[in-house]
Amino acid sequence: MDVNYNQAHLADVFSSTPSTPSDFPGAYYKYVATLMAEYSNTLTFDKRNIATGGTDMDIYPWESKADLTEAQQKVYAIPQVFQDLIYQIKKPNNVLFTGADYSHVRIIQCFEQFKSKITILNNLRLDYFEKCVKPVNQRFSQVYYEVLSMQDLVAGTSSKFDLIELWANQIDMAFSDVSQYTNLLESSGILLICGTADWSFLYENETSAHPMYDLHEQLKFDDSVYTFHVPLHYGFTVVTKK
Repeated sequence: MDVNYNQAHLADVFSSTPSTPSDFPGAYYKYVATLMAEYSNTLTFDKRNIATGGTDMDIYPWESKADLTEAQQKVYAIPQVFQDLIYQIKKPNNVLFTGADYSHVRIIQCFEQFKSKITILNNLRLDYFEKCVKPVNQRFSQVYYEVLSMQDLVAGTSSKFDLIELWANQIDMAFSDVSQYTNLLESSGILLICGTADWSFLYENETSAHPMYDLHEQLKFDDSVYTFHVPLHYGFTVVTKK
């Protein structure tokens, strides 16, 4: 257990400004990202570009996060504050997190502030969370969460949720389908998809071949949801079930 972060109120990370390497939010993120980057280096998989497709932000994201500049960390805070507003307004009762390592501060926030029921998708992100993030702060040991298998996700046999937090790099592949998640929303439930601007690459001239373009086209023609895209930094998309 690291005493430097044990007493900190993690939910304040998203509303604290400025987020720099020298203050708590920046130092905390850099520390945790470094732990996960070091853990990534112990995993035995082919890290060559030809195998991962380049800088694969789903299976190998943390080295870049551990080396963010002060300017980069400040910009990250912009979409996070707006996303925090969604949580404060919704006050979710039953939440699914598909990327526990990315969303670990939200997990603490939902458990402690909103008393939400927490469910986490069983994937590599959960492994990062349990091996690298939980040991940093003992408050994570107080969080009870259920685990949803990928098989139950695909089959649509889980319970419904009033909020699902999803990262775009988990659905930018041909065998992923965002409807697997919208089908799990309660009426008026929210699917918050983070990273849907692909750090503004979505707005380049030739985006019709971009996976995030395909995602938004699918959502646009889904009559069961309302969709709003927010083009701030890495971008996020808010999908509300009718």
